[in-house]
Amino acid sequence: MVLVYVLAIAFGIGWVLTNHHQRTLRAGAQELSLETIDYARQLFDLVEHAPCGYHSLNEHGVILKINRTELQWLG
Repeated sequence: MVLVYVLAIAFGIGWVLTNHHQRTLRAGAQELSLETIDYARQLFDLVEHAPCGYHSLNEHGVILKINRTELQWLG
């Protein structure tokens, strides 16, 4: 009977520690996700408002993105 109680307590402690670890990992992942979104916004602003023309093409040479500066240059 004592063994059952010890195992139950050990299982409970393990569950609490695992649950806490999962919450910590989720919070860290959410923070990284927010930082990534912020970084993407900053990068977009840099490219969009760059003083030089910028464009990206796909493998067939079709323009996928073009910034405002290059649009103004091309009319």
